[in-house]
Parts: sequence; C-alpha cells; structure tokens
Amino acid sequence: MKEKIETFKKLWAIPRYKAIIQLILWISFFLLLYIIISVIAIFSKPYKKKQTEPIIKTAIENYTEMTNYEYKYNFTYIINKENKTSLIEGTKYNNQNTFKLLGTKYKLENNVIYDVNDNIVTNLTDYDITLLEPSNIINLLNTAINKEITKYNDGNIKTEYTFEDMLITTYEENNYIIKIDLDLTNYMVKLNPKITYYTINITYENINNIDSFNEL
Repeated sequence: MKEKIETFKKLWAIPRYKAIIQLILWISFFLLLYIIISVIAIFSKPYKKKQTEPIIKTAIENYTEMTNYEYKYNFTYIINKENKTSLIEGTKYNNQNTFKLLGTKYKLENNVIYDVNDNIVTNLTDYDITLLEPSNIINLLNTAINKEITKYNDGNIKTEYTFEDMLITTYEENNYIIKIDLDLTNYMVKLNPKITYYTINITYENINNIDSFNEL
C-alpha cells in the first residue's frame, strides 16, 4: 500500500500525469453525481397505480345477471276470432318473485307458482311465466337460426332472432335489455288451430335498482 502511495505522489509531481489524474477524478465525480441524482429522481416520483380498464358487459350478460327488477308481461292474442289481452305485473328481488294476474297475487319459486297461502297453482297453464324467466329466454335465443341487428344513432339496439315458428325481438338501451317482443303466432297455431294471433310483450324497469323487496 505504501508503494502505491509513493507511486501516486511521483505521478502527481509530473504535470502531465497530474492533469490526467485530475480529469479522471472529475469524470468520476460527475458520474457519481449523475447516478445519485438519477436514483433520487426515480424514488421521488409519485407512485401511480396502474389503472385498469373498466369491464363493459354486453346487454346479454347484464340480462343474464339481473338480480332485481320490475316486469310486465302483456299477452295479446286472438282465439275463435275474439281479441283477448292479459297483463301480468311483477317484481323480482334476488330469489323472491311475486306477480299479479287479474288482480290476484302469486309468487314464483324454483319455477313453481304458489298463491298467497303457499298452495301450488296449476290453473295458469295459459300463462306459463316460468318460460319467460331471463335464463329460459337466453336459452331460447341461443337456438335462433338467424339474428339481425339494427343499431340506432342514439346508441339503442334492436336485435331480431328468427326461429322456425317464432320471432323474438330484443331492445337494448345503455347495454341493458329493457323490452322483448315475442311473436308466437305460428308456434301457437300448431298447438291450437283456433288461435290466429299470439304475442307477448315484456318490459323491464328499475333494473338492479330495487333496494328492498315490497310485495305487490
């Protein structure tokens, strides 16, 4: 070590080597200063949490996942040349589903209809609303033989699903299905030739905006 110090003193005494040593020291100093400043700048930057893109679900996905809403089923049909209409109004809140038909209250649980006294109802076969549950409608739409989509300037979308003996039309607003029209005329004629016209109009309101369940 002592020899190295002596060698350094001899080199320092020579002006040429002294200048080289000074240059190396200055370069080392500025390099070290740059490294220190860079490290400080990196750690002083505020941490920015990575922003995740919001997941935008399709209308069909939102329809499948509806947990609470109000609905109306409007049946319009002609049988024996006589025009008939019936309206079902109901509320779905999680697993609770109640509705009114002709002023009478019913509830739907696990695809079984009960009256207010919890008796199973079997005389509503003309209005089998279990088939109109969103999960059942989705299963039906998946079997369509053709689908035609119409997009409007206001962002709303109409989709027509064609089947062999029926036509189902869905209406979307803000990525939610708010209305469904079912033209079942051809299907119902096969079941009952006395029927010459049969449609069901479904509307949904307050989708996922019901805070508590109030019976009808």
